[in-house]
Amino acid sequence: MADFGDLEQALGYLLPESFKQHYIRYNGGAPSDTQVPGDDAWEPTEVAMFYSIKHPLPGQDSTSEMLNHFQAMRAKRVIPDFFLPFAWDPGGNFFGLDLRDEGVAYYATDVFDPALSQAENYKKAQRHVARSFEHFLEILEPNPDASW
Repeated sequence: MADFGDLEQALGYLLPESFKQHYIRYNGGAPSDTQVPGDDAWEPTEVAMFYSIKHPLPGQDSTSEMLNHFQAMRAKRVIPDFFLPFAWDPGGNFFGLDLRDEGVAYYATDVFDPALSQAENYKKAQRHVARSFEHFLEILEPNPDASW
């Protein structure tokens, strides 16, 4: 659990228990059910892979793939400080935890509009997908288009 303490300290937020339990068991990787259902405004999306929390990373300041990605994206101001990417889709967009309320959002990184403010871009890029990490895992379903 020290890995979680290090990550929580760097984030300035405590992680939900369901999130910790998932990472204790899997520490990242590919889920068996990959599709996040769509809604009236968004097409279904797919989880390609979960970031690891503890994994040797050559040439990095941290052994946490998740923390390294969070810090890099935050430094570039691609994501707000309260958004922790924990997975990505095949196009490089993120699924992440809103550290303020523990909800899960899909974050499209390719919709940045230079005419909008940073806050407006953050809002435009996000799609709320689940009320919690546990709920996110529950709504994942098999992808009918998967070829494997």
